[in-house]
Amino acid sequence: MNPGIKISTRGSLYRYTSNVLISVMISVLTLLSGCETKERFYRPDMPQKLCAVGIFDVDDTIIYDVLYTYLYYLGVYKDTLVYNRYISFEKSVQFEYPEEVDDSLRDFSFSISNGTEDMFVYQSPQPAKSLELILPERLNFESGRRYFLHAGEKETHEINAETEVPPRPPELCLLSIKTEIQRYFDPLPNACWQSEVNDPEWSFYARNIEIEFSFPNDIPNSYYAVLLIGSDVDSTYNPPPGYDFVLQNCSNFLDFTVLETNTDGFFYTFQGRKTIHQFCQGPAPYPLELTNYRFDPTLAYYIDGSKIPGQNCKLKIFTQESNGVTTPGHPKTFTIRLVSMPKELYLFEKSLYTYKKVSDDPFAEPVNLNGNIKGGNGIFAICRSRDMLVHQPISIK
Repeated sequence: MNPGIKISTRGSLYRYTSNVLISVMISVLTLLSGCETKERFYRPDMPQKLCAVGIFDVDDTIIYDVLYTYLYYLGVYKDTLVYNRYISFEKSVQFEYPEEVDDSLRDFSFSISNGTEDMFVYQSPQPAKSLELILPERLNFESGRRYFLHAGEKETHEINAETEVPPRPPELCLLSIKTEIQRYFDPLPNACWQSEVNDPEWSFYARNIEIEFSFPNDIPNSYYAVLLIGSDVDSTYNPPPGYDFVLQNCSNFLDFTVLETNTDGFFYTFQGRKTIHQFCQGPAPYPLELTNYRFDPTLAYYIDGSKIPGQNCKLKIFTQESNGVTTPGHPKTFTIRLVSMPKELYLFEKSLYTYKKVSDDPFAEPVNLNGNIKGGNGIFAICRSRDMLVHQPISIK
């Protein structure tokens, strides 16, 4: 099997988003009929569709292998890379129909072209519940050029998509960084701390970090996502020959909130990325094992460039370190990443965000899942990004 290809049986975005409109409509019918009858409503058995999610960041060069570093000296050789050229395929599923749940992709093939020639072609050697592919770094994508996806399998209609690569986003400007110590007398939920939990005098100190930055609004029809990355080792550091490489790859996406901004946006998952959290249960002390870590969806802050007032977008964000949950626990540097994306990707993420907000409200308006996969569901998008490196301040208040 090609080492760049992973076959997975895990749940995915498709099960969460399949038949969104039908789910909401049936919820309304069920509620309205509940006072008069005990009949149960089922969704009609819709034809299965091929689903794809592929979001590539042309400029992402960071290696997100933080757990490999932490567990290396314990003899746990676990590859925890988070890839930046990840694409997945799966059939749509309706859980009311058990025969669909275990259905597999058969005779699957997939290609990406630039309109002139195929850049990448793949054929599955065997049936698989789902496919997760890592595209090679050698593929070159250019701003302003359109690229095309084509995929098919034995039992569903073929799917097609096209996307235009946006310009690289503008330079970011650091306005301020503020770091404060916060004392906790109780461990955070599921935090990993080796302490005497019954000691009433025990406490620990976490660090709160506020970073304020801006970027110019000089690219028309632009759509952005903001991500935060923490690194144990300064990414500008060039180690001497023979230096153990595992100490360099200590970067991870971090959680953050927006404290202040002049441009309203929304938080939602950045598809294909994972944030690694420490996750412990039971009495302390906790052994350092792979089971102490959890891969959660990475959250990003999405911005419609047309909503930015004036000449600049300004944001002040907040994150926390050394709290027993964040990984790495003591990042030496932060990277603010600004991603420019095609409009189709922005609308795709916004529709998922809207559906999540109203999914428990039977009286909400139906939500249509936006995407650019013709004949199926999902999104194919190629993005550009620009990073700003932010060093921890020497003095801490």
